[in-house]
Amino acid sequence: MGASPGSMCIKRLCGFFPSSHPKTKRAIDKGYGAAAGYKGRVPGVGGGWSMVIPATPPPPGHRDCNCWDNKDEHQEKILIRNGAKAPPAGPGEVSQQRKRVERQSGVGWIGKTQNKRGKNTFKDMRPVQTCRVQRRTGRQFNTPEPRVDPGATPSSRLRFTLSVGRATEETHPALGFRVLNRRGQGSSERRGASLEALTVIPKILLLEHLRVPSEMSSLSGKVQTVLGLLEPSKLGRTLTHEHLTMTFDCCYCPPPPPHEAISKEPIMMKNLFWIRKNPYSHKENLQLNQETEAIKEELLYFKASGGGAMVENTTTGICRDVQTLKWLAEETGVHIVAGAGFYVDATHSSETRAMSVEQLTDVLINEILHGADGTSIKCGVIGEIGCSWPLTESERKVLHATAHAQAQLGCPVIIHPGKNPSAPFQIIRILQEVGMDISKTVMSHLDRTILDKKELLEFAQLGCYLEYDLFGNEFLHYQLNPDIDMPDDNKRIRRVRLLVDEGYEDRILMAHDIHTKHRLMKYGGHGYSHILTNIVPKMLLRGINKHALDKILIENPQQWLTFQ
Repeated sequence: MGASPGSMCIKRLCGFFPSSHPKTKRAIDKGYGAAAGYKGRVPGVGGGWSMVIPATPPPPGHRDCNCWDNKDEHQEKILIRNGAKAPPAGPGEVSQQRKRVERQSGVGWIGKTQNKRGKNTFKDMRPVQTCRVQRRTGRQFNTPEPRVDPGATPSSRLRFTLSVGRATEETHPALGFRVLNRRGQGSSERRGASLEALTVIPKILLLEHLRVPSEMSSLSGKVQTVLGLLEPSKLGRTLTHEHLTMTFDCCYCPPPPPHEAISKEPIMMKNLFWIRKNPYSHKENLQLNQETEAIKEELLYFKASGGGAMVENTTTGICRDVQTLKWLAEETGVHIVAGAGFYVDATHSSETRAMSVEQLTDVLINEILHGADGTSIKCGVIGEIGCSWPLTESERKVLHATAHAQAQLGCPVIIHPGKNPSAPFQIIRILQEVGMDISKTVMSHLDRTILDKKELLEFAQLGCYLEYDLFGNEFLHYQLNPDIDMPDDNKRIRRVRLLVDEGYEDRILMAHDIHTKHRLMKYGGHGYSHILTNIVPKMLLRGINKHALDKILIENPQQWLTFQ
C-alpha cells in the first residue's frame, strides 16, 4: 500500500515528533493533514494514543457538532495545547472520514465528557495499560470490573478510564475503541457525564490520508527473528534474556594488586575457580564473541534438550553482531530474536549522547523495520535498554525514544534496570508518563534488584513482565555491586513460586543472561540448557506445576514477543 508525501508527513505529525518540532510545523504549513484534521495528543494519555481533532466545527445539526465547544478560547486551547495551531479544513471533511472508518471497523466513538458546568473537557482521561493493572488497581481509578467485549482479542486490549464516569472500554481488534460499562454501550450517566463524538484511535490510522506502512502491517501478530517473521506458536520453550556474541569490557573491574597476573592468564583449570569468583576481573572472560563455535554446540544441545528460541539482548555499545546471530540460527535451527537499542550510559558514544529523542526513535524504528548495523537483518525486540543508578540524562532520552518507538510499532521491549531496588519503579513510571504500553515490557534482573518480598509484589502490580534471568549465577561477592548479596538458584525458585502463588504466572519469564565465557559448558559452566535440564525438575519438586512452567517458558514469551 503506497503512501503519498503528504501521508508520510502526516505519519510524522501523528508519531513521535512533537507539535513544536520543525518537521511538524512544515507539514502543517504545507497543509498536510488538513483533510484529516489536526492530530493532537490527549493530555494524560501520552505518546501511544492520540485524538483526531477536527480543524473546524462541522455544520450545525451534524452528528459531530456536539464534540465542539463553540467558545473560541476553549477551542484554541485544545488546538494549540502542544504549541502548534491546527490548519484549516473544509466543512465536514473530518466527519466524512470518520464515517468511513466507522463503517469499516464497526466501532463507536468516544470523546469529550461534560463536567458539572456543562463544559467539555479532556483532562479526566487517563490510561490503564493492562487487564492486570485494571484489576489490581481498580480502587485507585475508582472503576468497576469492566465487561469484556468478545470482539476484542487479548493481544489487542488496552484499557482506558474516564474518571468522570464509569465507562471503560477495550480496543477493537483492528482500530479504535468500543465503550462498555454497567449501563450498556456508549453512555456514562454518573453526575450527568456524557460521551460525545470525538475519535480516540491508535496513532497509525487506517484512513485514506494516513496509510499504515506495509512493514508495520506485516509485523502484526508475528514474531520477528533474525531469519524473518515467525508464527508465535512455533517458538517453543524460549529463554528471554541471553547473549550469544558480545564483549563486556565496560564492566571490567581491576583486580587487587596480588591478583593482577592471574587476570591476564588464559582460562585454565588452575585459575577457573578464581575466575568464577571474580568474573569481571579477567579480561579474556569478558570476550564472549570469541566463542562462536562453542556457542553453536551449546545451541544444538539446547535444542536437543527441548529448547526452541532465545532472545539475544546484545545492543549498541557491547558489540552486537546480527550476522553471527543469523549464522547461528541457520546452523542450529534455534529461533533467535535480536535486540535493538542502546546499553548503559557508560557505553554511549558521543554521537549517541548528542542525539535528540526523535533521532533516537528513528534509530530504533529503523533497526526493527529495515535492519541493524548496516545489514538487512532486523531486530524483533527493543532492548535490553540499559539503565544505570542513578539514571543519566542520555539514558532517560533513550527511554523516551523507546516508548515512542514502541507506541508506533507495537513491539516488545526489555529493560536492564540500575542496581537499586527503586530503579525498576522509576523506569516504569517514566515509561508510563510517556505513554508506553507496559504490558509489552519486560523488567530484567529482578533476582539481583528487588530482593524484598513486599516490594516485589508491589512492583508486580504495575503490569510488566517479571524476569528472573540470572539462573546459574551464584556469587559470594557480586563485583558490580558489593551491597547486593546475590541469591542462589534455590532462592530464585522460591521467588518464582511466590509469584505463581500470588497469581502472576502469566507475567513471569526466565533466562540465564550468559555474558561471560566461564558460564559456557566448554569451561565447566552451566550453559544455556541449565534451566531446562536442572531448574525445571527442581521447580516441579517445589510445587510449581507443569501448567505454570509451560506458561513461563512457552506462552508468556509468545505473548510478549508478538507484535501488536
